[in-house]
Amino acid sequence: MKTIDLRGMGCPEPTIIAFRYLGRLDVGEEAEFLMDSSECAYTTYKLINNTRIAIASIKEANRVYRISVIKIRSSHASLLHT
Repeated sequence: MKTIDLRGMGCPEPTIIAFRYLGRLDVGEEAEFLMDSSECAYTTYKLINNTRIAIASIKEANRVYRISVIKIRSSHASLLHT
């Protein structure tokens, strides 16, 4: 699993970067995104889960938010079934 450090960036930049990275993952691949903005982290977490192409979980420790993601279907398949 690759960890992408998005701390220190203003929202919505971390969300955009996370979504671009998610689009490049293969089905079954995992990634972890680190953020220090609670608003941006929870927005990213909710949006990823709402896409139905990945499952995300979020944990916070010492004001660092870890969003763990596993891709469950391709981006193109999700767009065809909306």
